[in-house]
Amino acid sequence: MPRVVAVLLLVVLVAACTTEEGKMNFDSRKDYEAALKSGKPTVLEFSATWCKICVQMQPVVEKMKTKYGDRVNFVVLNFDRERSLAGEYGVMGTPTFILFNASGDVVGGAVGYIPEDRFEEMVVQLLEK
Repeated sequence: MPRVVAVLLLVVLVAACTTEEGKMNFDSRKDYEAALKSGKPTVLEFSATWCKICVQMQPVVEKMKTKYGDRVNFVVLNFDRERSLAGEYGVMGTPTFILFNASGDVVGGAVGYIPEDRFEEMVVQLLEK
């Protein structure tokens, strides 16, 4: 019986630490390329379904997308599927945010959890560049 309880606990823990990919909306590499050519600043996020911090950041990114999406592109790429592109930017973990100005040049970035007020501050500063 204790073994069954241990297995059930393990299943619950794994389920709590993962999400279904359908719950995270990923953009394509074409979306990323179009964003950099759009003439608007871009926030690129490398994310993953297995990343708890990425899941925590998702509502923050969505909120900023709703608030600033008319002036800033927000692109979320699947880290596991876009490893070669992630490698080009030296991304080693998730979530990683890379900030591009309207000309498509990298002007900043951040890794890990970012509180909503700080994330919004980054977006506002990006608009000023």
